[in-house]
Amino acid sequence: MDDLPAALEVTGEELANLLGIEVLGKWDKANNAAERSLRALVISRKISGGTRSASGTQAKMSLATLFGTWRVQGRNPYDACHELLATPSSE
Repeated sequence: MDDLPAALEVTGEELANLLGIEVLGKWDKANNAAERSLRALVISRKISGGTRSASGTQAKMSLATLFGTWRVQGRNPYDACHELLATPSSE
């Protein structure tokens, strides 16, 4: 049991690897990209006072997810939305 503290000692690089943080800086350690992507949505919710129902909130979040994904993919959100709505359902 005396060896336990020594066994738990890790270097900074080992700790970074355990936590999934790239030491060379290739990964964003603070997840700022995800936080920045939500910023406009949060600001609009605060300005508008939110939605009036749970289904309205779900619809707004679904649309925000779709449009955000299309932007990240480099697609025109209007064109992608039009394509989605024009495609017949497979059900």
